[in-house]
Amino acid sequence: MADTRWLNTSGFSGLNDQLLLLIRDAGFSQIDASPSDFSADPAEPGLVVGEKCAALLQRYGLHLIHLRTLQNFIGTPPALRWQKREEVRQRIALSLQAGCDTLLVTPPEDPNFVEALVDDDLRWLSSETARFSMKIIYQPLNSGYTDQTLPAALDHLRRLEQPNIGLMVDWLSIVSGGSDASCLDEIPVEWIYRVQFCDPADPRIPRESNPRQALNCFTDKLHSSGYQGPVGILPNLRHGQPADQIRQAATILNSLWPDTSGLKSAGQE
Repeated sequence: MADTRWLNTSGFSGLNDQLLLLIRDAGFSQIDASPSDFSADPAEPGLVVGEKCAALLQRYGLHLIHLRTLQNFIGTPPALRWQKREEVRQRIALSLQAGCDTLLVTPPEDPNFVEALVDDDLRWLSSETARFSMKIIYQPLNSGYTDQTLPAALDHLRRLEQPNIGLMVDWLSIVSGGSDASCLDEIPVEWIYRVQFCDPADPRIPRESNPRQALNCFTDKLHSSGYQGPVGILPNLRHGQPADQIRQAATILNSLWPDTSGLKSAGQE
């Protein structure tokens, strides 16, 4: 079965017809997105935004793989808890209307987070999304106050024992945090819900070693683990115009993770 491929669109200023056409023509079938990508009005109800999202993506044969990013929900101070949980409900509504069954969540980056509430918030999030047969992708962050690495995040999720939460394995986060492909040795493949590659020339990657060699090692470990789930890529926004960035991302992804289902290299008919 062909693997699912998506383009990370976080570096683009909103999603419009021109950008989605470029994404489709590069061979991608899915994207990630945030609610603000589809609405100029942050107060617009989730269902309305979801309808716009679905219509826009369907126009180009694209699908929403997951909704970015629920930030600073975990460990929310009590005074903001109701507000944050209402935000989750709105995102669930938007996702379902857009045909998406997955939310991306990150650890707390707010210094005012309440550590004693972290587990309770993750359990509530798991339970609330499970009511709609949805999944949670948990992405560790170097800048987070908890779960800064993949092994730490895995230990946390194992303790919680929630069946619908898995990990985002993001290469840029791994190397920018000072780790390397060896961190995958501690991660069973069944816990990996998404893998995200990046351009080895991305300026955020440390220059001390050979970035392409390190990325190839990362890819080899994923293949050896038997991973066959969704793979995505973060474009290098310093590489020309959006059309160039998207075509280059497609070429890099195809070179790292050869596709038998039709993802084209740049210039391929």
